[in-house]
Formats: sequence, structure tokens, C-alpha cells
Amino acid sequence: MFLIQGVFFQNQEWLGTQMVPIDGMVAVIEGGLIYGMYAGIIRVDPKNSRRLIGGMNDHWGESVLSGIVFVDGIKLSFLKKYDHREDTILYSFKAKDGITWIGEYEGEIVGKGLSRCIITEVDDSFNDPSNLMKLLGSKVAHTWTKR
Repeated sequence: MFLIQGVFFQNQEWLGTQMVPIDGMVAVIEGGLIYGMYAGIIRVDPKNSRRLIGGMNDHWGESVLSGIVFVDGIKLSFLKKYDHREDTILYSFKAKDGITWIGEYEGEIVGKGLSRCIITEVDDSFNDPSNLMKLLGSKVAHTWTKR
């Protein structure tokens, strides 16, 4: 199993306000380069051990990763599809320095941009609460506090 965490960069426009001498406060279109953080998991499909599956989340929502190609720990590509949208975004990365991966994304609606991430391989038990409970000597994974 692999944990992936990173950022992508994208030009955005938004509505703002500006004070001008005669008219006072007016609406203006502003813009700039923003970044969005994401985090996700890539793992072997339990139904097909020859296929990788994954999921990711960021400020814009949950997404499913498909078409994942991981080549010898030096190249990674996948399609990202948000749960609430029909379009897909292709991400392509290459290993930079043993820690950082650098790449690009491209999609019909989102355009083209840059991305950087860190990919960490972890044992499958990382995502197993019963394993964590044993390590901590706990009998439950979660309890609600009284309100």
C-alpha cells in the first residue's frame, strides 16, 4: 500500500472588490496562482492482485484513482475522477530524488498544471484499526464523548 500526499498548482480567477476614486467600492475580477493539497491511498485491488486501485481527497472533494501505472518506483500515472463530476484528470509523475515526485496534471475542465508529491510505502496493516488497537493496548478504535 502507498500513501500519497502532495500539492497541485492552478491559475484561478475570483470576484473581489476595489475602492476607486469616483465610484467607491466596485467589483473586480482578480486572479493568481493557487495551490491545493491532496492526500490518498494506492493499493493492490483485493479482487485482482494484478491491478492497483486508489482514492484521494482534497479541498474539492473525494475522488477515485483508476488506470494506475507504477513503473519500477520511477514513474507513476493515474486518472483522477471526483465523485460528483464526470470529467477525469490525468496525473503523471517521475521520481525526483528518492523522496519527492514531480509531475503534471491535465484535464478538459481543469486545464494543465504542475504537481509535486511524496509517496510512502506502508504495510497493509497501516489501514487496519484492529492492528492499531493492539499496538496501543486499546479495546476500541473510537468512542463518542458525552454531550
